[in-house]
Amino acid sequence: MALGDLFQIGKAGLQSALIVSSLCIIVPMAISVADFNGHCPLFSRAHWSANATGPYDHHFLVVNEWGLQSHCTFGVFIGCAQLLVSLFYAFFIGVHLYLQREASFLTVFFGVQVSSFFTISLAMEAAIVTGGLFQWCLLMSDVFEYGCEQAQFGDVLSNYPDINSGRFLFTFGAAKIGLWFSFLVWFLDLLLMLLQLLRLHRRERLLVSLRREARMLRNRLHRDPDYVNI
Repeated sequence: MALGDLFQIGKAGLQSALIVSSLCIIVPMAISVADFNGHCPLFSRAHWSANATGPYDHHFLVVNEWGLQSHCTFGVFIGCAQLLVSLFYAFFIGVHLYLQREASFLTVFFGVQVSSFFTISLAMEAAIVTGGLFQWCLLMSDVFEYGCEQAQFGDVLSNYPDINSGRFLFTFGAAKIGLWFSFLVWFLDLLLMLLQLLRLHRRERLLVSLRREARMLRNRLHRDPDYVNI
């Protein structure tokens, strides 16, 4: 099996993993956006307020300012984009393997740009979700002894009837795992593409060098037909 085929098979395996991890990003993030009625709790500003008739030691959460909506919606976008790109790459690589074609230098170079984009974007979104979830759980620990683990069993936003906060730990926790896993896979894919790009570049330089030597030999033979290069 040629080295180029090994690169293609390795990339196909990574893209297959990305198809699965895309669903681990899209579904939880979409559920969280729906549960919070379009609001994003990541990096939101809130405080606890007393309520004589409320549960949880007569405290309920008052949100002063919701986090940027893009903190949550970008996760859905990057998950959908990753799913489409991974499906395309899986089909593209499958066709190349079936036809026994090796990817060209231009194709690999374009793949490096795509992998770089997803690596950077997923690292940013994963950091946002991780930091936002940590801040939200830190707020929960002000009232609940076990923080988010205990708060998810109650409606801490009972004063907001259109919001369901009972699944925030599960949805954002699953999305966080999917985002970091996807980041690692794209990073590995980027390294694999860079290695393949370097191999193709070296082979191209070798071919250029061989063509130059052949041209010099033809020129010398043309000037001196009796010359023989051993």
